[in-house]
Amino acid sequence: MIFLYRILILTKRLHVLFNILALPVLANAAEKTPEELLSAYERTLDVYKRATFTVHTQGYYYGFALPNGTKIEDSTFQVFRDGERWKYLRTSTSQYPDKGKVGSTQSQSEVLHPGKGSISVQYDPTKKKTRSVVAKLGELPDAERNLIWTYFFGLVTHGYLAGNLTGDGGAYPLPVILRQSNLTARTEQLEGREVWVLEGTGKWGTHTLWLDPGHSYLPRRMVQRKERDHWVKPDLPIASLPVGNSALDPKVHCAGFNQQMTAPRFERINDRDVITGFTFEEEKRFVDGQAVSTKAQVRFSEVNLNPDFSSRDLFRITTPIPNGFPVQVRDQAGINFEWRDGAIVKSVNQDDIASLEGHRFLGGSLSRGLLITAVLAVVALASILGWYWRRTRIQKTA
Repeated sequence: MIFLYRILILTKRLHVLFNILALPVLANAAEKTPEELLSAYERTLDVYKRATFTVHTQGYYYGFALPNGTKIEDSTFQVFRDGERWKYLRTSTSQYPDKGKVGSTQSQSEVLHPGKGSISVQYDPTKKKTRSVVAKLGELPDAERNLIWTYFFGLVTHGYLAGNLTGDGGAYPLPVILRQSNLTARTEQLEGREVWVLEGTGKWGTHTLWLDPGHSYLPRRMVQRKERDHWVKPDLPIASLPVGNSALDPKVHCAGFNQQMTAPRFERINDRDVITGFTFEEEKRFVDGQAVSTKAQVRFSEVNLNPDFSSRDLFRITTPIPNGFPVQVRDQAGINFEWRDGAIVKSVNQDDIASLEGHRFLGGSLSRGLLITAVLAVVALASILGWYWRRTRIQKTA
């Protein structure tokens, strides 16, 4: 009995000793460096790289130009993305200040980037007619390829926050901005769970991400803070920006702004964690003490992370465009183009084409016809000369 008791005591002591020795190992295993956290966050942007989804956005305004809480945007996007190929269909209702009143407008657009070039179609849903078709047939600069970033859902699909522009009109995603910053990492409690906080400070301002290890390091909250001396473009601080021309902002210089995204809605789709809803808030501060705020609710639906693009061609224009509608091709100046049977073609006078209908042209018939005509002319000429020679000879003999 004493022997069994001693074995039990020894077992307990060994168990305690093992736990003590294992503590540093487990703690070290849980540690994350700032670069590891940044790489983990960057991987979350790959989730929507090949996907179809619908996004509904509602934006509200709080400032001097409109009554507080005015809904300034109500938009729905249908997005199709296959790596570098993408398309979206957008339907939107917007409200804006109009001579002391609240104006309203409806719009519809379709933008296609089929891998090379682009087509943008503006459509008037009230008049049910195409407003414009603008295209580029050659390679696109990054600024245009990244156009899809600039909408609210670009924060989830590309890591885009406004105010981080390149010098050529493009935009830097957050991973690029963070790698140009001084990074720190720590843990905090957020909404009852432990999260990693990745923070970058530098010329671009302060960027803070609360990353949830329980959801593949997706951000539960993101904050961007910029003061007057922080960049919005390389070597261009906020203080150097001209006075804005937006009717929603006062006509004075911007002194800084804060942006915050909170993501209360996560889902598991195709065995991957995704954000399917978040709130985005922005506050702009101005040098005269005024402030303007906007708040947007963004919701994803009909998310498919494994679409079959081979069954039908989704990367084509589906907006109704009448044949003969003029197309502005920005990289083919001086040449007129039009829309015909679902394609962009060089303009041809249709009256001239109509006048040629009923005529039949065969390859090579023109050259053969000329040859035959020439031979017949030579024979005819020889016959005439022969007849004239015989006539002259008979006259002389007589």
